[in-house]
Amino acid sequence: MTDLTPTEELLLEVLIARARLGEAWWTFDYRHRKTLNSLEAKGLIWTESAPTPHIEGHLTDKAREEFLSRPYTPQGAKVEWAVQTDDDVRPVHYVMRGDGHRDEEYHRKFAARHNGALFRRATVVMPWVQVPLEVTR
Repeated sequence: MTDLTPTEELLLEVLIARARLGEAWWTFDYRHRKTLNSLEAKGLIWTESAPTPHIEGHLTDKAREEFLSRPYTPQGAKVEWAVQTDDDVRPVHYVMRGDGHRDEEYHRKFAARHNGALFRRATVVMPWVQVPLEVTR
């Protein structure tokens, strides 16, 4: 992220972080309009009006390509790989657990051996939280 002001970098990081977690856009307070316009002029985002006083910021394809090139796994997430193969009747899915990038090559080879398409997803698993047995009012 060269040639960006600290504020531009911060707003872009917000959009990148939200995109990694599945958000297509994020709203910003209107006071950031000047910075958002600058990022838009650099071809990194596009904006859309939102309920006043907010602006929606969206990453452009150029920014997605540059900043989201590798899959991102949030801390504490579980990674699953699925291979979809076509047989005569219906698609079959093989779901395999892995720990992210280290297993990626194995799953690519597995998919290639089975003439399949490879899919990856990361799901966040929250820790167990104890719930009191008695209801307090």
